[in-house]
Amino acid sequence: MGQKQARKKHERRVKELVAAAEAAATRAEKAARKARRERKRAAEAPRPAGTTPVPTEAPESTAAPTAELESATKAELMERARAADVTGRGSMTKAELVAALGG
Repeated sequence: MGQKQARKKHERRVKELVAAAEAAATRAEKAARKARRERKRAAEAPRPAGTTPVPTEAPESTAAPTAELESATKAELMERARAADVTGRGSMTKAELVAALGG
């Protein structure tokens, strides 16, 4: 197989992979929208008298004690910051992560 043929074959394969990735992203977006709609419907649905709603999300206050945060490694703090969706966490120092996480 010549270089030209190999290049064309490679380009076709790349196009196929890009198309497959785009299709997967579209499916994931649709699934996420559907899940949000279902959670919203479930939250809005009438409940039988005397029952309490089941929380669908974690409580807002997830702050850990300062001593616990300060003794954690930066990698552990990064994981907690990722879970808490802290903006700008990638460029933060350990002290900044502790402060952002409620320490």
